[in-house]
Amino acid sequence: MISGSCTRLEQRRRERRALLVITCVAGGLTFADDGILTGPAAMNGSARGRALLLVLTAPVMAVAMALAARGWLRAIVVWLGPWHPSCATPRCSCPQRLSTGCS
Repeated sequence: MISGSCTRLEQRRRERRALLVITCVAGGLTFADDGILTGPAAMNGSARGRALLLVLTAPVMAVAMALAARGWLRAIVVWLGPWHPSCATPRCSCPQRLSTGCS
């Protein structure tokens, strides 16, 4: 049973690495190649900005994944992403926002 769980764990690590590489390649192509995006200029700029963000944050995620696998708690926080208390409450819960609508 131990060898089976190690195999699954190693398979999951390989899958994460593959997804990280795919993300970098797709983000890099989207950012670098002007011919891929054919929509309005505002949408193309938004897509290129997000692609650049993916390419820049992928190395941080790779390091965080490696350190989290070693048991570093701070790396797990980086890997999972920031959490803010407002995310735990439903949007538009405050009376002022209810009367004016959500924005």
